[in-house]
Amino acid sequence: MARLSDSHRVKDAAIWHTALQANLSYVVSGWYKLLGRQWRQGTALREIMRTRTYGHEGAFRVAERYPSPAKALVHSVMGLESLFPVVYCARGRLVRPILASLLIFHAANAYLMGLGRFLTAFASMHPHVAYTAGPKHPAAPDRDDTPVTAVALAAAGIAAWAGVRALRRRIYVLRGAKGTQWHTMPNGDVIAYRFDPGCETEPVLVFCNSLAATSEHFSWIATTVQSHRPCGVLRYDRAGYGASRQTDHTPRGLNAAVRELCDLVGATVNRDRHIVLVGHSLGGDIARRAASSLGNRVAGVVYLDPSHPGQLDRSERQRASSAGFADILTTMAWSTRLGLGVLMSRENWIEDLPSHTRERAFAEYADSRLWTAARREWASILDEYREFDSTLPPVRSPALLVTASKTADTDPEQVVLHNEIAEAHRTGGAHAETTVLHDTDHDSLMTNGTNATQVGALIMEFVRIHASGAKASFGKEAGD
Repeated sequence: MARLSDSHRVKDAAIWHTALQANLSYVVSGWYKLLGRQWRQGTALREIMRTRTYGHEGAFRVAERYPSPAKALVHSVMGLESLFPVVYCARGRLVRPILASLLIFHAANAYLMGLGRFLTAFASMHPHVAYTAGPKHPAAPDRDDTPVTAVALAAAGIAAWAGVRALRRRIYVLRGAKGTQWHTMPNGDVIAYRFDPGCETEPVLVFCNSLAATSEHFSWIATTVQSHRPCGVLRYDRAGYGASRQTDHTPRGLNAAVRELCDLVGATVNRDRHIVLVGHSLGGDIARRAASSLGNRVAGVVYLDPSHPGQLDRSERQRASSAGFADILTTMAWSTRLGLGVLMSRENWIEDLPSHTRERAFAEYADSRLWTAARREWASILDEYREFDSTLPPVRSPALLVTASKTADTDPEQVVLHNEIAEAHRTGGAHAETTVLHDTDHDSLMTNGTNATQVGALIMEFVRIHASGAKASFGKEAGD
C-alpha cells in the first residue's frame, strides 16, 4: 500500500499499521505468558526444551543444571515482550537495545526450537518500529502520527462496546431462565434452580453439572425424561455458575458442593419423595458423596462419564490434561473479565443443544463468573484429589454408570476407575450397572440430541426398575 501511493500520509499509515501489529504481537504474547503457571514460576524453558515438538536436549540439560539463570531468562523474556511498547520512550534511545534483544531471542528460538520463520517474520517488522519509535527522521520530517490517535480512539470505542456487551450478558445471565427460582444458603450464597415437580408418585431427578458447566448441559436429557415419564426434575447451578451467586471469593471444594446440593434438596423436594441423583463428570463425584449424606432419600445414582478422586494419580491422560487445565481456566477468567468474551464463537456443543437453550448457554459460557468460579473450584478439587487414599466408601443406593466410548478407547484406566465407583455401590449392598455408550465423547454424551436421547432412555429404564412408585423411608442415615 505504501509503494502504491504518492501520499506520505498513506505511506506513514501503512508503516504505523505494521508497527502497531508488532506491538500487539509482542504484548499479547507476553501477557498471555503471565497467565501460565510455568512461566510465572520460571520453569517454562526447561518444560519446553524437554518436549519432542520444540525441545532441545542440550538446552534442557543446561536449564535443569542451572535453574536460577533459566528462571531469570524466562522472566526476562516475559518482561521484554509484555513491556515492548517502552520502545517508544526515551526519544528512541531504547530502540536498538530492545530490537537487538528480540533478534537474539528469535535467533535462539530458530536454533533451539526450529522456529526459523519467526525470525524473518518478526524481524521484518522491526524497521517499521524503529521508524515510528524515534524522533522524526530528517528524511521524513513530516511523518504523520495521526494513525496512533485514530487507533487509540477506535480501541476505546471497541472497549466501551465490549464492556456494554459484557454487562448486558451478565444481566441476562443473572436474571435466570424462565421458571428460575432462588434458594439462599446458610452462608449467604444464592442458588438458582428450576424445579418441575412432576407426579408425586415418581422420583425427582436431581442433575449435578460438571466443572465449568451449567444446568443447560442437561437440557436434552431432562426433556427426554420428562416426555416419557412424569418424573420430577430439579436442575440447579452451583454458586458462581449461571444465575447462582457466590457471596465471597474463597475456594469451594467438594464438601461445600455436597452441602449445597443437600440443602437445596431439603428445601425444595417433599420429604416423602425419593430422588435420583444424575451427575456428569465432576457432578458424578458430587452426586456420589451426596448420596451418603442424603441416605434413604436416594433411590439411585446415575453417573455420566464421572470423575474419580484417584484419576489424577492413576490415569496418565487425566494427569497430563490437568497440568494445563488450571492455566486454561485462568486465561479464560481473565480474558472474559477484560471483555474479550465478545470475540468468542459458539462451540459445536452449544449448537448441538436444543435451540431454545443455545443463547443462554453461550451467554453463561462467555461470562467471566463461570470461569472464575471454576478456577476456584478446580484449585480446591486438585488438593482433595491429591490426598485421596485410594479407597471409595460404600454407597447403599443402586447405580447406573454410563461411560462415553471415546473415554474408554483413549483412556482404559478410566474404565477401571468407573468400575470401582460401581463396585462401591455393590459393596454397600446395592445393584450397580455399567455400560459404554458407543460413538460418544465426554461432552456429546449430554449435548448431542441423539446421544442424550439414548442416555435418557437408560435413565428411564433405571428409574422404572429401582425408583418408581416408591416412597422415601428415613433412618438415622438420612441426614435430617
